[in-house]
Amino acid sequence: MYSYIHLAIPALIALLPNLVQAGPNVFPVGCVSPSGVPANAIAYDGATSKDECTAGCSDNNFPYTFWSDGALTQCYCAIEGPVSPASTYQDAYDRAQCISSFNYNVNFIGLDYGFDYCLNPQEFGEGATGFSQLSDAFNACKNVQYTVAIPVSGGYAVYCLESEDEIGIAKCSSTSAYSFSHAIAVSPSGIPGRKRRELLRRARLVPEFCPKGLTPCAVAGSDSYECIDTNLELESCGGCTNGLYQDYSHNATIGVDCSTIPGVASGAVTCQSGECSALACKSGWTLQHGTCVIV
Repeated sequence: MYSYIHLAIPALIALLPNLVQAGPNVFPVGCVSPSGVPANAIAYDGATSKDECTAGCSDNNFPYTFWSDGALTQCYCAIEGPVSPASTYQDAYDRAQCISSFNYNVNFIGLDYGFDYCLNPQEFGEGATGFSQLSDAFNACKNVQYTVAIPVSGGYAVYCLESEDEIGIAKCSSTSAYSFSHAIAVSPSGIPGRKRRELLRRARLVPEFCPKGLTPCAVAGSDSYECIDTNLELESCGGCTNGLYQDYSHNATIGVDCSTIPGVASGAVTCQSGECSALACKSGWTLQHGTCVIV
């Protein structure tokens, strides 16, 4: 599936046009399973640690590094980020440490951008531009000082800002807004301060965490959420089983875990249009209109 070649070969480097020139700034993107490594990633056989993997990819102008402590091929360098959507990233104790040693820790290497801190994503809503790669986001925001990237399904929701006044710093998680900054070489031409403040005010009233059609459901025991289609999700059918993310009014509909419905045979239940529908029942139960009734 992947290419395997030592990166020192000059011919390989010549085939990689317009790559981000690697620098000292490394941003931890998150953790992905082996299937999240891009098919065009290059295996680097000169690394015995995550730092050596990052250094090797950086020296050869690759903007993304993939490192796994337990995988057979531990280090990959890539010109693009992970193929898995952000919602499948696995946060362990922090974004630089994976839960499983067989998962890949993903880093992005920037040129003149440095990671500053995490911001509260609830303060952002309308006005974002979608990008699949951080490098594209940085290029789009090159004329302003700050680039704010929020992981969403398929990439990032990005804001180009002249300043970050009035935005609250938050603890980092997979759902945080990540702030980057760099020196501006030209006159700023991003979002004017007055317009940005109005967007933030409106965003506080209507927070948007997930793509259209998906619901931000709270993750039990964690200050984070996952984007779920509650019309089809078996374990959150009709609503979020652990509640809606940041629903301080507690008025949201609580979903149902269809797999726990009494009398339903193992694996014989679906979620359709937000309602559980049984297909077969256990012994002593009978199926009536998609529901198991005790005999």
